[in-house]
Amino acid sequence: MGLFLFALELSILGGASAILALLFWPIKRRLRKSSRMGPRTARRITFAFILIPILGATGFTLHGLYPPDSFYRDEYRWVMDHELHPDARILRKSASYPDFRGEYASAALIELPPAEYDRLHALVQDTAKFRATEAKDYEEHRHARGSIALDELTDVYQSKAHGAGTICFVPGRPEVILMVCND
Repeated sequence: MGLFLFALELSILGGASAILALLFWPIKRRLRKSSRMGPRTARRITFAFILIPILGATGFTLHGLYPPDSFYRDEYRWVMDHELHPDARILRKSASYPDFRGEYASAALIELPPAEYDRLHALVQDTAKFRATEAKDYEEHRHARGSIALDELTDVYQSKAHGAGTICFVPGRPEVILMVCND
């Protein structure tokens, strides 16, 4: 799916670049005839019209496939209804490329300070905003879990307000796995 969307982005950006090139072509021709633009400059401009859509599509695709840490911090805020602790570290992360309807799956293994881990665990257990559930086994979630087996995750809670969001507490370590399946 990611390769198809990359090709789609490339064709859209390429089409926009082609329109710009066609609009610029009469200007370039006039400048070439009046000797204000040399052949080397004309080649550079043509090369730029080819290179810009390729770089743009590559940038959009890489951002979709490898979101920055701020994406996972926003996902945490969306699921938990509060900010991620500033000392928290995102150890592993994975996300699928959004499809045409914006559906995606993402997961992040987050290391919390021990006091924040205990506070969060108590909050999730005592709050009516979450319900106990079982962890889902999506490819993105497997990547974020790493060597942690799915059956090891016994404390798994799903957000009632945002049914797509799940938080799993890793036993024996102050780490949580935030899983979001936005479909």
